Amino acid sequence: MTRSTFTSLSPTQRAVLTLALICWAVSFVWAILFLSRFVWPPDWPTIAAVLAVACGAFGTAAVTIEIARSISTRIASWSERRQFTWVGILFLVLFTIQYTGVRIAMSSYVTGAF
Repeated sequence: MTRSTFTSLSPTQRAVLTLALICWAVSFVWAILFLSRFVWPPDWPTIAAVLAVACGAFGTAAVTIEIARSISTRIASWSERRQFTWVGILFLVLFTIQYTGVRIAMSSYVTGAF
């Protein structure tokens, strides 16, 4: 995304895209902690897992729809309402898939095995 593309966005779109990038960064840090096993997975509070997955899913959904808008002329003509509806739909799909995977990964650890 070029600077001119970013400046051509409406203030609402710019705010959502900025929030999406911040959320993606938060989920990236959480993923690094997950992969490095800095915190033992069964000890993670459920709310921490939900928030991290929600941040990642929202960031991915918002950026994906914005990239699609910059590529497709048909999608570029969408209203903000339609665009954010699709961001919400994609968020729900990604959140469901990612949270299911995280819960499976968290439950696969056997406590007291070491």
